[in-house]
Amino acid sequence: MGKMHFDPVRACYGFESMTLPIDYLRSCEKQGLRPKTHGAMECELVPALSTVDTRDSITTWIVDGSIDFLETRDPLRPFFLWTSFTKPHPPFDPCRDFWEIYDGIPMPEAVYGDWSRDLDAAPQGFLAGSYENTDVHLYSPRQLANTRRAYYAMITQVDYALGRLFACLRENGLDKNTWVIFTSDHGEMLGDHHMSQKNLFFEGSAHVPCLIMPPRGRELFRMLLEHTAQTRPQALENGYFRTSPAPSRPGDVRFRWLGFHYHDFNYDVFH
Repeated sequence: MGKMHFDPVRACYGFESMTLPIDYLRSCEKQGLRPKTHGAMECELVPALSTVDTRDSITTWIVDGSIDFLETRDPLRPFFLWTSFTKPHPPFDPCRDFWEIYDGIPMPEAVYGDWSRDLDAAPQGFLAGSYENTDVHLYSPRQLANTRRAYYAMITQVDYALGRLFACLRENGLDKNTWVIFTSDHGEMLGDHHMSQKNLFFEGSAHVPCLIMPPRGRELFRMLLEHTAQTRPQALENGYFRTSPAPSRPGDVRFRWLGFHYHDFNYDVFH
């Protein structure tokens, strides 16, 4: 339920059914709703308020669909539910309710190192996302603060939505036999080192959550110890992570992700 990033878009790859963000847009069209008419694009970090209410937002739609699945599924069969939130992916367009939560709260400043504080002296290959998509390297401190406020607001809405989902598990007795894993595919640089987006193994991009909640009454710690004692990360070499020189130009970054979009709807939207 939600963002899948499959290609072809409608390929199920083992899932019995999928409901995608494109289906949210189709539903909005039928209801006369117009999300994303603020003009902010898919890769921009300039904040803009959502043009639909919280109840009609894609985050609410995704958790509503997940709850519907839990309440209407076949109780005699085991299940696997992938609740995949689109936000806080750009555009940074939080619902007003969650934007206002952070009114007047100071935002953390962007992080810079001795090697990155001078924009021209920083390894230019790391700045490809900024140069090509966001121009975040040109943002003023106040613009960066507003960008972070929008990002926090969207994450907070996801947090509230997860509260509803976990409550549904508990109310239906599914917390007793269901494993819950919460993680993310990437973070967001948010202006740190003049950078934006993901793609790079810096803290803002690579430090993602991985929270595992076992069924109520099950012990997780012992299972993790047994697994890690038998597994060695392939990225290690002689006990250290493999590294490569910093790219001096944007074209030096190998395996650049270019993205792909829906072409069957009148919105440009990542899936």
